[in-house]
Amino acid sequence: MQQQIPPRFPFEQRTRAELRFYRDMDYTKNALGYTQILTQLKARGLLFKDEVRAVEVLANISYWIKCIVILRNCLAHHARVWNRRFPQMPQLSMRVRGNWVDCTHIRPNKLYAQICCLAYLLDSIYPQNDFKAQIKILLNEYSKINIHYMGFPNDWENQPLWR
Repeated sequence: MQQQIPPRFPFEQRTRAELRFYRDMDYTKNALGYTQILTQLKARGLLFKDEVRAVEVLANISYWIKCIVILRNCLAHHARVWNRRFPQMPQLSMRVRGNWVDCTHIRPNKLYAQICCLAYLLDSIYPQNDFKAQIKILLNEYSKINIHYMGFPNDWENQPLWR
């Protein structure tokens, strides 16, 4: 039997019981499928016109998030990432709204693919972020490093995502 998720409140108003509910939840045992996630989102007032497309988007975003988690773990443990081949590869061919990159010359197991997904998600959540500017500054500062080892294509700065 699946537990009901309590309604969302601002963090300050959460009770100890609600916080305990999330702390004690076994996320592997009670993992929701994409259709169950859609049902929960609909219950919260978020509607989708095309449910098949919504499930596809949720599946692709879950790949992106797994990739970002792996990247975060590598960075947190001071692992080398500049020429690393990542085991989890993001789905880059996904149709997205807004600016994206030409996926034909991108190696999805390299750092550039991970950074593109992160930049796109950051732009979606907070359009005023300076992540892309910081990446450009960092790469210009260390211009002796061959960015092709990181999976960057030749014209990466001309891609719509990076303009």
